[in-house]
Amino acid sequence: MITVEWNDSNRTTMNADNADLQPLAAGPVLIGCVDAVNGTAAQEVPEFVITRAELVELAKYWEETFLSRAFFVFKTRQIGSTDLRVCPFAERRVARIIELLGDKAVEAVQEVEDEFARSVGVVVSKKFFKYLGPKHLHQNKLRRGHLIPESGVITNVARLRRPC
Repeated sequence: MITVEWNDSNRTTMNADNADLQPLAAGPVLIGCVDAVNGTAAQEVPEFVITRAELVELAKYWEETFLSRAFFVFKTRQIGSTDLRVCPFAERRVARIIELLGDKAVEAVQEVEDEFARSVGVVVSKKFFKYLGPKHLHQNKLRRGHLIPESGVITNVARLRRPC
């Protein structure tokens, strides 16, 4: 019988945003070890209190991370175990920050999405956001009294609950 040896390189961490994103054991192989999502780097640090300004920057970081990974999947039509974990984790982080900060975080996320759309072009970004689908974790937060553009159209039209 082969068993997985647990050590610092494959130790998993549970936190508020990584439920169901833990690695899977396939015999002696672990699939889906992503340090920032479920490894030692995902450990929360309760001794350090983060500021509102730092949370805005984290929202930007996780939105950029989501868009980058999801766009790779969109362009290549390939997905890996890292994508299956990073995308939902990034979504959960951004959604929680929006819940805490409201409009300030929504504005920051919208800036990231606008910059992304400019970088890939209007036609490609429209196809990409359509590919993501009509549901995403931010949408409910946006519609519950947080910032919604005057047009009523949210350019961040989609997220996926399907793989990245």
